[in-house]
Amino acid sequence: VRDGYTPVLALPEGKEGNAYGLISTGIGTPPPAGRMPKTLDGAVTDGSRLKADESVLFAPKPPDRVHEMRLTGSMEKYDWGINGRRFDMAKPLDGAFDLRLNERVQVKIVNDTDMWHPMHLHGHTFQLADNRARKDTVIVKPKQTVVFEFDADNPGQWLTHCHNAYHAERGMMGVFSYLQ
Repeated sequence: VRDGYTPVLALPEGKEGNAYGLISTGIGTPPPAGRMPKTLDGAVTDGSRLKADESVLFAPKPPDRVHEMRLTGSMEKYDWGINGRRFDMAKPLDGAFDLRLNERVQVKIVNDTDMWHPMHLHGHTFQLADNRARKDTVIVKPKQTVVFEFDADNPGQWLTHCHNAYHAERGMMGVFSYLQ
């Protein structure tokens, strides 16, 4: 954030309108109330419309391993999980997604819930199948399926989780586990 005031625009999902605010560093004079800054004159977009630069795209290769990750749970019982199970810190590798070094891994995330889930993968970036954008977090809307691929090039035990912290805390986490 630069010195002065930085505009922030929020767009609601499923209804019209927007919300506008300013981040202030405590320096300078705020713009007049009710007037949108010129930086917001253009079209507003979200990450689904962005594309990766050719220089960072994965080389074409069929996947060596495919995992399906079903997002499960509900607000009613507040029982979030992946593939019908809640993550257990006492047994973090139960239900782990196995992979081997140098594999191309395809992950199909199926959101069986009625909530948005920003799903994050530690230790890697992935490439979305539909628009080839490179990310480490992707929003999976209710009843939506998202497919991505990554190269298994960083050995270890890597957490994947919903970035809604209260969903992760209640069990929507898993581990990508490198096999020897």
